[in-house]
Amino acid sequence: IKKTANLGNAISLNSGDHSEVSSLTIELIDKEELVNDHCITIKDANYSRINSVTFTGMTGEGFGCFMYSSDELSPVYAVSIENTNHESTSADPTGPSGGAMLVDTEFGLISNTRTKGVERFPVELKGNSTYCITENSFIKDCTYGLYYGTQTLNHPSYSIANNIIVK
Repeated sequence: IKKTANLGNAISLNSGDHSEVSSLTIELIDKEELVNDHCITIKDANYSRINSVTFTGMTGEGFGCFMYSSDELSPVYAVSIENTNHESTSADPTGPSGGAMLVDTEFGLISNTRTKGVERFPVELKGNSTYCITENSFIKDCTYGLYYGTQTLNHPSYSIANNIIVK
């Protein structure tokens, strides 16, 4: 898939339990920024997965893959981001924002991600996320590494990170 302009997400799935996006490459060929747009978003979809996806040419403030609940008090259940590659070509020190992110999830997994040159949040667990695992990830040439954060009263808890390599 070639995303040629800043016109929203390349792939958006809403409320589709048991969804999967897999085995593709998303190439951002226009150097316009992803202003709060993302390559792949999956919202309110339990038992869903992003697997074996490569993102190249990332710029701006969007994420490569973003899975979340529209209600932090009703997290999505058993979602995963696995075997992904995120590469930025941005020379801008303020962007792009991120590689892989789970927000308001329960029993989520981010595994085997490779992120290079993504400025702020290469791997992020956010909001009311509980019982999640982030593992086996390589982060290179990024300002931050693994990030657990929040903008609300709830925050990630009861989660574990292992085998994360940051350079």
